[in-house]
Amino acid sequence: IGSISKVVSAWGFMQLTERGLLNLDAPVNQSLTRWTIPQSSYNRSKVTLRRILSHTAGLSVHGYGGAEQGSKLLTLEESLEGKTKRNGESVRLINEPGTKWKYSGGGYTLAQLLLEENTKESFASYMKKHIFKPLGLIHTNYEWTDEMNSKSATAYDTLGSPIKNIIFTEQAAAGLQTTILDLARFTELSITKNPKQLNKVLKPETIQLMEQTVLPSSNEGESGLGYRFMNYEGFRTIGHTGENIGW
Repeated sequence: IGSISKVVSAWGFMQLTERGLLNLDAPVNQSLTRWTIPQSSYNRSKVTLRRILSHTAGLSVHGYGGAEQGSKLLTLEESLEGKTKRNGESVRLINEPGTKWKYSGGGYTLAQLLLEENTKESFASYMKKHIFKPLGLIHTNYEWTDEMNSKSATAYDTLGSPIKNIIFTEQAAAGLQTTILDLARFTELSITKNPKQLNKVLKPETIQLMEQTVLPSSNEGESGLGYRFMNYEGFRTIGHTGENIGW
């Protein structure tokens, strides 16, 4: 589901704040060992999880193209260094954090590393165990499983030729596989006020916080924490869009 992955992965990051493993406003670099934000003329200590999730952290890399299923994926560190991008674009500061809204899939890749460093688990396994399973999203995964492959629709290119499914190192930003029923269920959970439905995954007030604007916003965009604000023919709504090759 492409970049819709971001709003789902944000639930995992916010769960870590509820558990006290991450602080929304702490410098992310202090929690990283495998890779850190490169030094620059901008203040990297101002890069926080709140700013990453709201696209106000000043980070580069808009999005990712992924690789064909069956390919050997590069590591998160290699992705952050730009080795999964054809143009070699690495994740780095291109604006002063907290001063401008600029969409950054690269920020979510950094957050994926942050989760792994703080939980000592892979991102996909953490999300399956702590988010999808307790919410009953049994056909949702950041990795392709044999069962999902056997039931998956076929992807096609713009000429109508079938293509292989796409896989991503950058799972948090772009790599979620799901079904329309699971995605609809997740949408319901995004607006519920009933803690029992959330099964201790997140508190209702945490979701309400995620759906509030984080400043600054601009004509380019406006975000909460994972969720984005959008206008359709004058109707203001919140959620996320996404697209992948073939879908």
